[in-house]
Amino acid sequence: MRAHFLQSAVPVKALHVVLAVAAIGLATPSATGAGQISSDAVATAGQLPGPVPGFVGEIIQGTYTIGERTGAWQALPVYVTSDGSATHATSAGAPVAGLNHDGVSDMIISTGSGSFRCSGALLYDGQSILTAAHCVTDNSGNINASNVSATWELSGGTVTASSSTIQVHPSYNGSVTNGYDVAVINFSSPIDAAVPRYGIFRDGGLVELGPEIIKVGYGRSGFGETGATTGSGTKRYGKNEWEDDGLGDEGVGGITNDSTQVTYDFDSNYRNLDDDGGKDATDDEDHDGFNFHFGRAVNLGFGDDEVMSGAGDSGSPSFILDDGEYRIAGVASYILRLERSAGPPGDRSSDVDDTLNSSWGEFAVDSRLAEPAMSAFVDSAVIPEPATLALLAAGGLGVLLRRQRRN
Repeated sequence: MRAHFLQSAVPVKALHVVLAVAAIGLATPSATGAGQISSDAVATAGQLPGPVPGFVGEIIQGTYTIGERTGAWQALPVYVTSDGSATHATSAGAPVAGLNHDGVSDMIISTGSGSFRCSGALLYDGQSILTAAHCVTDNSGNINASNVSATWELSGGTVTASSSTIQVHPSYNGSVTNGYDVAVINFSSPIDAAVPRYGIFRDGGLVELGPEIIKVGYGRSGFGETGATTGSGTKRYGKNEWEDDGLGDEGVGGITNDSTQVTYDFDSNYRNLDDDGGKDATDDEDHDGFNFHFGRAVNLGFGDDEVMSGAGDSGSPSFILDDGEYRIAGVASYILRLERSAGPPGDRSSDVDDTLNSSWGEFAVDSRLAEPAMSAFVDSAVIPEPATLALLAAGGLGVLLRRQRRN
């Protein structure tokens, strides 16, 4: 479903459920309004602090101006579908929408404060995973993960590996709304050849806005009306589409480096809901975030296949079909909710329940890999094959570049 962002931004890492401890980094907000969110913690509209179930990371807030309207936002770093959680679970060896998803991994991140879950995907070198930077760093962008344990589920069993090196984009500063929220986890040897490898999407000009994307991750799930309510650890999938890059140039203050981000919303499929919670296309209540807040044409998404990121989906890939091959175009970063500062109570936001919890009417943001600074980082962080190293030593840079363009 399309993710709609609350009055706060929550990194997708916040969508990860802590496994070894009940809460991680629980703290009160700082003078700037930022605070640590517990793993058990869900921020409500206009509410900062307090525990936020299922989220681990820094809660962020700011203001926005859209035309004559003003309001506030909150975000958290962090798949909830329109028809509930059970029908979108995947099975190893069984493609979804034509995508072999077996290369998407479950990741347990170990830090000095405990352990928690993120998602990732095996890259084209066969020895590295792509994930979100906030999964492996502290609030200043410094690496704080001591180990990343990755598991791939295959029809013949599981494949596991532990990290040897962790690399974070050099421009990531610990704030997901600043962009550059990508990291590469290297392993000491190639992963089993049975695990699929994925290239990245590199076309410029924001051509990835509009086409269908397939999202796969291990985060918390649920139903769009009530948000993420189930535990994490089951691989699920769904569809959505990006409708904009970062929202900073749309007046949402505090979001910067828009070209490194892509944004989608979580549509309910119908324009409204009955008072009894039933779907009804004739009511007035609107949960199309881009239409409600930005005046875009009504776009009600992919019906029951509409998906939104949840806790534990941080770092999970978004795939786009490129010349007949699925490539990773985005990495799950954070969810967001907008609320107008004026208007009747209950009618200031597209969010169905006025709570930042991956429910209908919220927004979600992924890191955009087609931005040259992002794809260049990934290429620099993967492990070259021995033949590639020999080419570099011999000055075969032109050959290397041509090879990279095919990845």
